[in-house]
Amino acid sequence: HGNSYIFNYANTNLMIGSGILIHGSGGNVGGNQGNTSMTTAATIDSDAAGAIDVGPPSGTWSNSGTLRASNGTLRLAGAWTNTGTLVVEPAGTLQLGGTFSSAGFGTLDRDGGTINLTGVFDITSGFTLSTATGNWRMVGGTIKDGTLNSADGAKIIHTSSSGTLNNVVMNADMDMTASSAQVNAINGLTLNGVATLGTNAALYFPVSGEVALDGTGDVLMQHSNSYIFNYANTHLMIGSGILIHGTAGNVGGNQGNTMMTNAGTIDSDGGGTIDVGPPSGTWTNTGTLDASAGNIAAKGVWSNAGDIHVGAGRALSNSGAFTQTAAGELALDVAGTAAASYGKVTVTGAANLAGTLTITLTNGFVPALGNTFAIMTFASSTGSFATVNGLDIPGPNRFALTTNATNLTLTVVAD
Repeated sequence: HGNSYIFNYANTNLMIGSGILIHGSGGNVGGNQGNTSMTTAATIDSDAAGAIDVGPPSGTWSNSGTLRASNGTLRLAGAWTNTGTLVVEPAGTLQLGGTFSSAGFGTLDRDGGTINLTGVFDITSGFTLSTATGNWRMVGGTIKDGTLNSADGAKIIHTSSSGTLNNVVMNADMDMTASSAQVNAINGLTLNGVATLGTNAALYFPVSGEVALDGTGDVLMQHSNSYIFNYANTHLMIGSGILIHGTAGNVGGNQGNTMMTNAGTIDSDGGGTIDVGPPSGTWTNTGTLDASAGNIAAKGVWSNAGDIHVGAGRALSNSGAFTQTAAGELALDVAGTAAASYGKVTVTGAANLAGTLTITLTNGFVPALGNTFAIMTFASSTGSFATVNGLDIPGPNRFALTTNATNLTLTVVAD
């Protein structure tokens, strides 16, 4: 029964011998008083439907025997180390609770089943997920202070119960496709794997010593309600090696005084719209914004000091002003005369222009004399592009760029 106990008192160390078998459908092994410790060399097996809790919740303990989840749930608690064997069988669930480390994790023998991380896992000495460990589910747990590697495609599966990555280098994939899967990344996250975000999934960056997404990884956003989100009074730094892409999603927090700098690549490559920037904050792009197969909706107050590419028939929309600095480049593709055949920028407020504009003809399209293309619309504009590339086109004509009161237009004129 869940209310059956093997219980030692405060200031005692319970020793359980190697010949002992503790098993059944429920129960508790280890005292719940302060300064309680336990050493087990026994076999403890959750061999029937139900849960056995192992370890003094407020104490320390070690296992040199066998802890097995064969047909039920085995829940570990307290501060523990393992020099024995953790066994998970197909019908079993092992819940890694309490506090433990990769250095003291011991041997894991898994043949199916489920492993849930609910405690605090210190990976200072590193840890590798593999076919031997299988995938692990984050159910409110924490991984901290080290590098998590992957072999054989093993990954972390995140759940709606949230979880925390604290100062982690993530070389494994992060599966966040479960509805409302959440992760809190504190003190920086170095992502070198693939994080896949589904419906209402959120990669949160709360206030901490470092608010940064770095590495060479890939964030795949699959829903308009998937988020990369930083909190108020934080400045999210997205590193140059990061690729954020997909069908739809949101990059940047929606709280007050939120800032962001993108040095990575954000590519709307799935046919939908990715919203970029904190709507009530400020941000800068020094990397790449690419509307290659979908659209990008820029939010908040921002400036472009990097590269923007808008594919044929795609759009970069701005809910406020659009500012491009001298270091920025805006590249637009033109594949036909219809509005859905060339890239465009729409600006609700003012367009502040500088830097470079590059026009590229694609799909073999050659415009005819008199063709016009309204490549940018705005409420007002200041400045101009210092460099314009692509005005020369095949044949006897060329593009002329004209700044009007509310738009920027390319017109094909005689050369």
